[in-house]
Amino acid sequence: MARPRELPPWIVLPVAAALVAGLFAGAAALAGRWEVWQAESFKDRRLAKPTATECAVARAVLAAERGPGLTNLRRSVGALDEPMELRAFAWPSSGDRMGRGADWRGCPGLGSFVRHLGMAHLNSGGMGPMLYISRVWADGPRAVVFETFYPPKRLGGRDVERQLRGARRSWLLHLVQRDGAWTVAERVAAASPVGP
Repeated sequence: MARPRELPPWIVLPVAAALVAGLFAGAAALAGRWEVWQAESFKDRRLAKPTATECAVARAVLAAERGPGLTNLRRSVGALDEPMELRAFAWPSSGDRMGRGADWRGCPGLGSFVRHLGMAHLNSGGMGPMLYISRVWADGPRAVVFETFYPPKRLGGRDVERQLRGARRSWLLHLVQRDGAWTVAERVAAASPVGP
C-alpha cells in the first residue's frame, strides 16, 4: 500500500494561516453583529413603544437629513470622522426629559434603516455626535416634531457642548403626508435645550 504524499510546508503553512485568519475574522464579524443586535433589541421598559405614525415620521425626518444634512452638522463641530447617532429615547420636547417618553428601538426595522443611512447603530449611551427626534404630534395628514443636534461630549480634548452652548441646534419640523408617505414641509428654528 502506497503512502499518501505529504504536502510541502510552503503550501501547508499559508493555507493553515489563511484558515486561522478566516476563523478570527468570522468570529469578529459575528461579535459585531451580536453587539448591534443587542444594542438595538433591548428597549427601555419604562418608556412607551412608538406608534406606527411616529416610526414613519422618524424615518421621513432621517431620510430628509441624509447626506449633506448630517455631514454639515458633523462638520460644524469638527466631527466628520465620527458617525452620527440617533438618540434612542424621545420625549414630547426638544430634548428635555418631560412627559411620556418613547424608545425608538421599538420601531420595527428602524435600526437597519439608520445603519443604511450611514449612521451608527441605535443605542442609548453613545458619546458621538447625536441627532434627537422628539415624539410626534400628529393630526391627520400633518405632524410636528422637534429635531435637536447634540455634538460629541469631548472632541480632541475640547468640551464641545460648552463651546456650542447657546448656538442654534434645535428645529421644529412640520411634516405632511401625501399618498401614505411623510415628507418634511418646513423647518423652523426652535429654542435649544440646555443639556442632553
